[in-house]
Order: sequence, then C-alpha cells, then structure tokens
Amino acid sequence: MDGKRERSVKLTKSKLDDLGPAATDRFLWDKDVRGFGVRVTPKGVKSFVL
Repeated sequence: MDGKRERSVKLTKSKLDDLGPAATDRFLWDKDVRGFGVRVTPKGVKSFVL
C-alpha cells in the first residue's frame, strides 16, 4: 500500500474524529491490536485495515 505510515497510537473515537485529509493516503495503527489501523484518503474517507 502506498501512503504515509504514522506511529502507533491508541485508536479511539475522538482520535478518529480528529483525523483529517492529507496530501496522500495516511495510515494510523493501533498500538494495542497488532495489524489494525485506519487509512485516511486525501478526500478524508476513513477505512479500517487489518
């Protein structure tokens, strides 16, 4: 997958609500559940990934 990899954080509803669009796809990974994260597209669409 292309895009920027970010550090692992605890994914919470407020954290997801605060995520906004970026120039490229962004990935934010949960620090407690290995391999679980969220992808944010440049249009602001959020998709969970496993």
